[in-house]
Amino acid sequence: MVSSAQSVVAGGGRRAPAYDKDLPKHYVRMQGWLPPCMDRKTKLGKKRDIRYFTLCAAKAIDVFMLERAKVLKRTSDNYLHGVWFCEGDSDQFQEINRLIRTPERGFPVSLEDMVLFEPSVNSGKQRSRLNPGGRIDSEGRAALRLQDHHDNLLAAFPFDIINLDLTRPLFPRKQPVVSRLMRTILRILDWQMDKPLPESMGGRLIDEFTLFLTVHVDEGATNRDGVDKLTTLIERNIDVRGEFRHQWAAEFSSTSPAELAISDFERFLCLGLPKLLIERGIDRGWDVISERRFLYKRLRGHESYTMMCQTFTYKRPPKRSEMEWLSSGNALLSEEAAMRATQHIMEGVWGLQTWADKMVETNPMKSEVERDLEAVNLFSAQIRKSLGLPAEQGDPVQGDVELTQERRDFVIDVED
Repeated sequence: MVSSAQSVVAGGGRRAPAYDKDLPKHYVRMQGWLPPCMDRKTKLGKKRDIRYFTLCAAKAIDVFMLERAKVLKRTSDNYLHGVWFCEGDSDQFQEINRLIRTPERGFPVSLEDMVLFEPSVNSGKQRSRLNPGGRIDSEGRAALRLQDHHDNLLAAFPFDIINLDLTRPLFPRKQPVVSRLMRTILRILDWQMDKPLPESMGGRLIDEFTLFLTVHVDEGATNRDGVDKLTTLIERNIDVRGEFRHQWAAEFSSTSPAELAISDFERFLCLGLPKLLIERGIDRGWDVISERRFLYKRLRGHESYTMMCQTFTYKRPPKRSEMEWLSSGNALLSEEAAMRATQHIMEGVWGLQTWADKMVETNPMKSEVERDLEAVNLFSAQIRKSLGLPAEQGDPVQGDVELTQERRDFVIDVED
């Protein structure tokens, strides 16, 4: 049985356990990630395979969970198709690459560096000199490698599911108000909306996709200019959207967004951040539905902070004629589209919120999450064995795979 032990600290935080033993995190995977992924797979049917981009850690628990549920498919030669991943740590990258064996592309670089890369004027000259007889310095070679990664990632778009499981705040200190990470996310969204599928898959734009975004909600590590930007965004919506204004008054009475940012930063960011990403899609002419929000506590030093995971579904409007595009590039929404936009913002900001660590404190949910995580770990160990990789210390499967009937049911309960 998976251990649920975590060190409780002052302020309600818990030291994060290993990824393959983390019950709050797996609750988010089970309840927040798996259902939208299975829904996306069902909608695609037999048209084509899911295209999945992830920032998985070395254990790749999210990948194995989706493979076990037949959202992702491994072929007879043990290659897992339709998966792209990014991991800047070289050791973890090699471990993920051995496990996934994707014929697509893993990217052993920083996500921000790769996405935000801008080809320099000299990059073409450097590339022309990169030949057996030529010379190029280490900085030039690194720039060319980064450009290759950038170009290959761009060519892989669009994806059906993007899982940005981040390990840092979106508005870090000592960065501009629109941080590199925020610019990275916005550029990824733009690529999703603008890039067609490969010609082999029809060459058309996708009609919808799912985004999972996990970030730190940590006031001590957040740029105050970023907070001010979110404050202005919320204030503008209070002014122009009557439904939002009424809900704010009902929730916070006379407390202003700026006051809320001081008195309850966690609540403030959970309201402001989803709204920012929802409006980005709306501005580009998409419907954006925020499915659910999950929170759980973590520890840094002696202080706790909150992790927030939000699920978004981006959909093209049913009638493109609802959008009248101005020469400035801004979208003028019809009355119907504007009402839909308000509804999506309300649902995304005020929608269902769940504290994952509280959900796994007691049975029956605790036992259910433990059993499912154990089943994913068993499945992962079986894959390692089939790939000829050595078992890891603590693997639930060693040598010959022998499962009790109860465990076997959890391993194969999604078989056809």
